[in-house]
Amino acid sequence: MVCAFGAALALAGLVYPFFRGDRFMALNIAVVTARWGLAALIAGSAVQLAVSPRADQPLLDMLEHAAPSLRSLILRRPRRLPIKTPTNTANATVWPASN
Repeated sequence: MVCAFGAALALAGLVYPFFRGDRFMALNIAVVTARWGLAALIAGSAVQLAVSPRADQPLLDMLEHAAPSLRSLILRRPRRLPIKTPTNTANATVWPASN
């Protein structure tokens, strides 16, 4: 109940400038905030990529899912190939033939 009230209060605080205040100034602030948020997201992803390059990269995965051709920009030729999954070795066990 408290979380729902807090979320409603935060939403009302975000929407208030658009209805009661200067809409253009509120829109300008929203655009600037979105730009800084996107810049922070890209910077955080770059730091994560620099610190642990073999770890999962959610931002790169999202971009690659949206536009698969970006994979050729990110990876070199040998790594562009799909990752091979191990074959099922349980069925490949060779038993001596019984005659």
